[in-house]
Amino acid sequence: ADAGFEVVGASVKSNWNPDDGDYAKIPEMVSELLKSADEEAGDAGSNAGGSYTCDVCGWEYDEAAGCPESGIAPGTKWEDIPDDFRCPLCGAEKAKFSKSML
Repeated sequence: ADAGFEVVGASVKSNWNPDDGDYAKIPEMVSELLKSADEEAGDAGSNAGGSYTCDVCGWEYDEAAGCPESGIAPGTKWEDIPDDFRCPLCGAEKAKFSKSML
């Protein structure tokens, strides 16, 4: 169903005019916008992989990039990294990393 807008990247194009007075469309429009944003974020997340931040120094491990200088290939999931992994910047152990929220 056409909710009256289109999500284009991080912006929204709308053909809804508040001067028309059809405010009943607002909940449907918001619902469709949130659904589209969730789908877009889900697609981006599935391709990008996760990231983990060293709690000691802030160095970030990105699953998509890996850590070639430590012998970890791009695409290596955090759970597949050996438990004896150390932060390449400060030497902190793997247990000192937290899942990044963004």
